[in-house]
Amino acid sequence: FRALQIAFANTEKARFFVPLLDNSYKTIAYIIIGFLCWCRFTKMLQMLTTNLNLLRDKKYLISEARWAHDRLWQIRFGLILLTLIGAVASSIRIVLATQSERRGHWTATWVYLFDLPTNLYLPSDFVSLLLTVGCFRIQRPGALLQSEESENLDHSKTQEIAEAWAGTRSEDWQQTVHTLATRYIEVGELLDFYDRLPQLMKHFDGKLHTTNDVVRAVIVPGSQLIQAMPQRQQFQQKPEQSSPTTSTSHLSPSSRTPIHSPTRANATIVGKAFADRLAEGRSQRHNSGSSRYKAEEPTHIYAQRLVTHDWRNLFSHLVAVVVADALGKDEYAPIARKLLSGSRGVRELQWQLEQSGKACIRYWICAFCVNQHTGICNSLASTSADPHSPESLRAKANVVDTVTGAPHQPCSCQQPKHSDGDLCEMNKFDDLMELLHQKVPELCQVVAIDRNFDLFS
Repeated sequence: FRALQIAFANTEKARFFVPLLDNSYKTIAYIIIGFLCWCRFTKMLQMLTTNLNLLRDKKYLISEARWAHDRLWQIRFGLILLTLIGAVASSIRIVLATQSERRGHWTATWVYLFDLPTNLYLPSDFVSLLLTVGCFRIQRPGALLQSEESENLDHSKTQEIAEAWAGTRSEDWQQTVHTLATRYIEVGELLDFYDRLPQLMKHFDGKLHTTNDVVRAVIVPGSQLIQAMPQRQQFQQKPEQSSPTTSTSHLSPSSRTPIHSPTRANATIVGKAFADRLAEGRSQRHNSGSSRYKAEEPTHIYAQRLVTHDWRNLFSHLVAVVVADALGKDEYAPIARKLLSGSRGVRELQWQLEQSGKACIRYWICAFCVNQHTGICNSLASTSADPHSPESLRAKANVVDTVTGAPHQPCSCQQPKHSDGDLCEMNKFDDLMELLHQKVPELCQVVAIDRNFDLFS
């Protein structure tokens, strides 16, 4: 258009042809852009509307979908308004240029009218821009539903779910789920455990050792216990002469030497969840009046947070995630650096938890709360027939220590194993979450995302 202006310089034609071509081009461009915006955004809005019909009773997802629908509609409105006003303004200038050409001259009034669409277009363009970039932003729904919505969801429906759940599960299944739900580890206890790891696991390296390494080397051996045989089996006496008695000798969780063989010929090695071992010590401290446990009420036996994590993740990062959550942090990197700095950093974190009153927050972590002796304690290899399957490759990496490369030792306990069925503790996570949801109103899920995003694989 600059070239046309030079070509028609000092001619009357320049006043007509150049604005005519310029505004014709703008009008066509605005119409095409507006049509494309309308088509694309309308398609996305239709998809969201379809998803709204599919979500049905999923309240929070419906709130998110409605928010996205309204936001896309707002952006579409801003873009269509921008292109529509631009097309109308350019069309008005075409009409004015044509009329002025017919009249044969440009008056001051015609010049003013010719520039008026441009003056009107600028503020409308500004408003459209504000709409598009979200200055009039629609409030996004919060991560938690509003209290009145929660009240509408709540007790009657939850009770129906609980009754349906109880009606379809055997008594043994329900008892196993309840046992799982009553196990937990407090964040203060988790820090104490991490601080003792260099003593329990001489070669422990927080920068390299995974949760799997800690489970195999410390948690499994540290949750073994020696159980004496009943007297009738020891002495082959008749039942009426001697009633069976059972005595138990517990290993301390801080024991440095794992037990791989009975210390007495008349004893067997069994095991329990590491969280149960912690509960025994917690009960003793509670009875002795330890300051941390004075305010603990006996009825509060369920976890407040359920942790989702991957055993391939660094154990130090798992601990950092839990501590960061307890302290209300969004990221766990600063916590992880303090853990790696040694006992001084751990003590600083313990002090922060004590000062903030968060040391007793209860977490459900499968490594501690599942009885590994009823499942995988003596199993290291994969059961998959395909050696190249993801299960086989993962199992191959898990059978050796990450730092030393030495193979992990399978547990020698005689605890009965349950890989499926009512007594298995590894197939009840959905029911566990449902039960905790019923029992703990403030239940939260903590997702520990590892550096390699293995959690999502």
